[in-house]
Amino acid sequence: EFEFTIDEIKNAKWIYLAGGEPLLIDEFIDLLDEISKHDKQPNICINTNLSVSDDRIRDILMRLNW
Repeated sequence: EFEFTIDEIKNAKWIYLAGGEPLLIDEFIDLLDEISKHDKQPNICINTNLSVSDDRIRDILMRLNW
């Protein structure tokens, strides 16, 4: 469970997601999905080798303001 509200996240300047493979972590995907629904988005950096990708992840990534 996240300890931040969506308003706090939207007001962040950067979000950096890392881990063994951050796209395997459901909470990270849910976070990206929520961020992608808003016009105001922080800069996002994901440290991934894209070994995991599916339609949902691709759709979310396409909605983010890169």
